Amino acid sequence: MEISSVYGTAVADAATLRSKRPDLKMELLCDGAPEMWNLLEEGFIPQFGNDLYRLVDLHHLMEKLGAAARVIDDPPAAGERLRRWKMSLLNRARAATGILEELNASGMDEGVGTDHPVHAAITYIQSHSADADRMNYARARRLGLALGSGSVEATCKEVAPDHPVTIRSYWSWGPIQNQKRSFSFRRARARYPRLTRTVQ
Repeated sequence: MEISSVYGTAVADAATLRSKRPDLKMELLCDGAPEMWNLLEEGFIPQFGNDLYRLVDLHHLMEKLGAAARVIDDPPAAGERLRRWKMSLLNRARAATGILEELNASGMDEGVGTDHPVHAAITYIQSHSADADRMNYARARRLGLALGSGSVEATCKEVAPDHPVTIRSYWSWGPIQNQKRSFSFRRARARYPRLTRTVQ
């Protein structure tokens, strides 16, 4: 099964869910890999336009920021800086912009190259924050959306542990019911048979 075909099926499933639940909030959630975002947006935006939310997995962002903080500060101060950044991201809509300014002002940008954590964090935020609007975690919390894809990735690893392709789809049914559902094992096996195996 081609990746494009798998994503086409996922888009069709999402459209079916939306037709049954017009109030359903839809979210594209993954790490910062450009190829992942290209696949998601090429598949979902033609179908749903801007009627969906986009978010970079908070855990991936914090990994980038943690590495940068350890370059800027000694360990105790780096930990405190990272905690402050995380609280800001969770509670302020434009927190990522403020963190970007702080990183630039540190004077520790190493420039392009491998193992340059501050530069990596700067470019990561530049790619996903202001224009792409993928780092508004405060809004996501307010709407009851997921901030990370861990539970979905764990499900995918259970149903397709040896396959490199996983579908990171997450459905939030809203704060009233306070329920978040991912594809069930049974549905995943039935819907994507060549990407899954039977779970014992």
